[in-house]
Amino acid sequence: MKGRLLICLFLLLSCRGISQPCTLSVTLSQSAPAICSGNNVVLTASTSGGITPFIYTWSTGETTPSITVDKAGTYSVSVSDKTPGCQPVKKSITIATSATPVAPTASGVTVCPNSPATLTAIAPGGNYQWYDQAVGGNFLANGATYVTPSITANTVFYVETTVNGCTSTRTAVSVALISKPSVRGASICGGNVATLSVSKGDSYAWYDAPAGGNLVGTSQTFTTPVLTITTTYYVVVITNGCVSAPTPVTANVTPSPQAPTAANIVVCSGSSANLHANAPAGSFNWYNVPTGGIPLISSPDYTTPPLTVTTIYYVATSLNSCESSRTQVTVTVNPIPLAPATQSVTICYGTSASLTATATPSGTYQWFDAAAGGNLLATGVTYNTPVLQNSTTYYVQVNNGGCTSSRTPVNILVNPQLLAPSASGSI
Repeated sequence: MKGRLLICLFLLLSCRGISQPCTLSVTLSQSAPAICSGNNVVLTASTSGGITPFIYTWSTGETTPSITVDKAGTYSVSVSDKTPGCQPVKKSITIATSATPVAPTASGVTVCPNSPATLTAIAPGGNYQWYDQAVGGNFLANGATYVTPSITANTVFYVETTVNGCTSTRTAVSVALISKPSVRGASICGGNVATLSVSKGDSYAWYDAPAGGNLVGTSQTFTTPVLTITTTYYVVVITNGCVSAPTPVTANVTPSPQAPTAANIVVCSGSSANLHANAPAGSFNWYNVPTGGIPLISSPDYTTPPLTVTTIYYVATSLNSCESSRTQVTVTVNPIPLAPATQSVTICYGTSASLTATATPSGTYQWFDAAAGGNLLATGVTYNTPVLQNSTTYYVQVNNGGCTSSRTPVNILVNPQLLAPSASGSI
């Protein structure tokens, strides 16, 4: 009933020529303060009051509540409604252009684990905004400096700046943790030292246990004592004030093989020695020095060159790239004894001779019937020949510790048989 009365009242007033009040109000807004390089701005005419529908007429000729512009200048809009007798409402707005600022200059930082980082943008100025994503993401802070929460992993933040209403692209700013020390262990054979190392830092501390323990080194490298079993050491590195956790560094030790056995040998001067090594496993390297040097041969057997003096050799077992301690092998060289002196003996036909070697070296004298080979006739300083009817040569040599002199001829001259004398008797 009330609505019908209002309609009647409106009609009555209209018929009498009484106009209604003009209540239309228009405001202009812009999507950005200025037109940034390569972009545009949306202008919007917002209305309140008045009687719909509204009619929009822009200075560009467009008739929508919002228009998009990309040039600087003054833009106007005329908005009219259906209220009788009311004039259109006109509004104007001026838009300027502005260059998009360059992305901020900001350097990444390195911090200790569980520590905050202080990030600073130093150019080109304006209002800096910090985010956690390259596009979109969460707004973190305003201002040229941003102090991050505690950092537990390598993280990237982003900063942009707004100058004269235009916003730059975002600059990535990295926050890296001081890296865990990079270490290098070693693999050695038992009975040797190992050299362990760690990447660069400001100071170093090596320990023999993961907690507590003894301080054993303070350099970038650490040389262990002689090791026989695999051993782990621990290094703490201080870099830019950050103290690392103890980092294990292992010296892997391969057990040395069992040293070989090899017999000593006695040879005569000028002879070679045939040496032989034995071990449960592995190959063999022969040397002429107790340590270092280059192997003379890699074999269980080694034949020496002719030797004139007692000589020491060494042999080691090689297994899994490791070598045992060296076993000493002595080749004792005995001198060749002097040959007995040559002599001649004269005997009568049909008698024997007693021969005596005329030499002073110690050893055993051996008598032969030939200059080489032949038959061994007797052993000893003296040799009694059989009964001889013809001149004969015998040979004597000296044997001392298996070393034999050359044979010396002993000449026996047998005088011719004498004829029995003849005699005549008397009657």
